[in-house]
Amino acid sequence: MECMPPPRPALKTGPGAAEGGTKPRAARLATNATRHATMKTTPLQTYFLGQGAILMGAWGMDATGSMWPMAFGASAGMMCTVPLVRQLLARWRASRSR
Repeated sequence: MECMPPPRPALKTGPGAAEGGTKPRAARLATNATRHATMKTTPLQTYFLGQGAILMGAWGMDATGSMWPMAFGASAGMMCTVPLVRQLLARWRASRSR
């Protein structure tokens, strides 16, 4: 015999709780993702985050003597550069099409 209590029903809170219905999970996630517009990062901020990852990788390589931290930092730096390059290419293409 199991000693676990029966599961409790989930409490419904927020808008729509009084009606007994809630939004589907995908709609809730989309709402939460767009709710905080001040937390969105620009491509330049992402680029600088990547540069920080490269510096941390260089420090890790110096501290441990291993190449792995630098490899991870360089990979993160490259991935963080992509949004900036895409934005610059889009601006260049838009100016060429005028």
